[in-house]
Amino acid sequence: MTGRVPVLPQKSPGLCQGLFWEETAAERERCLQCRVDLELGQLEDWQWLISDEGRAFVARAGLVREGDVSGIEKLRKWGSAERVRVALRLAEARRRGVGRITRAEGLVADPAGVQMASATDVARHKAARFAGADRPVLDLCCGIGGDAIGLAEVGSVEAVDHSAVRAWMAEENVKRCSAPGEEAGDRARSVVADVQHVDLNDRFVHLDPQRRGEGRRKLRLEDLEPGLGFVRRVCDEARGAAIKLGPGVDAEDLPAGEVEYISRQGRMNQAVLWAGELVRFGRCATMIDGNGTAYSLVRELEAQPAPIAVHELGRFVHALDPVIERAGLLGEFGAHAGLGMLHPSVGLFTGDLVACELEGASAWATSYVVQARMGWRVKRVREWLRANDGGIVEVKTRGGACEPDRVQGELRGSGDRGFVVFVLRFGQRIEALVTQRVQMADR
Repeated sequence: MTGRVPVLPQKSPGLCQGLFWEETAAERERCLQCRVDLELGQLEDWQWLISDEGRAFVARAGLVREGDVSGIEKLRKWGSAERVRVALRLAEARRRGVGRITRAEGLVADPAGVQMASATDVARHKAARFAGADRPVLDLCCGIGGDAIGLAEVGSVEAVDHSAVRAWMAEENVKRCSAPGEEAGDRARSVVADVQHVDLNDRFVHLDPQRRGEGRRKLRLEDLEPGLGFVRRVCDEARGAAIKLGPGVDAEDLPAGEVEYISRQGRMNQAVLWAGELVRFGRCATMIDGNGTAYSLVRELEAQPAPIAVHELGRFVHALDPVIERAGLLGEFGAHAGLGMLHPSVGLFTGDLVACELEGASAWATSYVVQARMGWRVKRVREWLRANDGGIVEVKTRGGACEPDRVQGELRGSGDRGFVVFVLRFGQRIEALVTQRVQMADR
């Protein structure tokens, strides 16, 4: 691989035949990018940053923080205003990439590109379904290559983006950020094009449509770019497809297929619509922990949602990773772990065993031992806490039952014992569960 970004010339419709439909000259002129991206800057400046001279410049830029006028002026002695700008953006992107992208110290990206990219552990989880593809996977709207990194570790990938800068970044990052020992960099090439003009026939596709506008994540499907019509076309025409979407998307609004919701380190991360030959289940919830290990809970194809059992309060309550509720798999979790919910609206399961003693529950649940249950009044709960050596108090709630930040301060005492207070609505009444995380409590 040379690292050169293939740009489709306006007068060369035969180039890359088999990847693109035949286009008119007007369409090519409208869709293809020049080498100057108004937002990202010139491709040549980004390419210079990874030269020997450029690397030294980026190292200096890494010592400058936002608002450091003096530091920026010193950088101007070593490079143009535009090179200072892109070097500062690269240094910031690498800082943001730590903990998200493997080998982030060598990442080539802008901060917004890092924010939109899939974390490497998430990308690898998704890429596993593409293993064994007999043709390069099309990674459409590839951005800086977050998903291409994972895809290239299991096969070949063609990373396609309308931005020449981002397409080049994707190919570079596959080489720079793939797992040590992998030859993934030799299995990726980038292409600059409008993804809506790519031939999808007999291809496996990963698509990451734009979901951000004015810095905020768009949740409405009609705001996707390319739009929902293109998403449907990918699902219909591709041999198999994965459509990356925001975690707030409603599965019922999507084209037919499997919807997988993914959380990462306890926070909702993304949803994936699987289509064609890549469909495995009816619904899937996946949690990726701090070690990059993925755990999945599924509803089988054609299966109906499992009913949610409700149990009386036991010795423990269990708070689940949010992905299970988001995926609509609370009933499946309860049946799998042998637990019931305390109430359909409170999101907590209950039982007489701690989660680590329950098969199928330990990875998903944080357990709390119940110390007291009472009607919700700040004064009453505070009196109980003070009588039981209460100190730092964490308040958890849902449905607006209280204001956690304010109530935590009102309940905090001078004692040595930490407590977690759940303030929950049970129909028309509000109750407090005073608990301790299992590792806090004497067992």
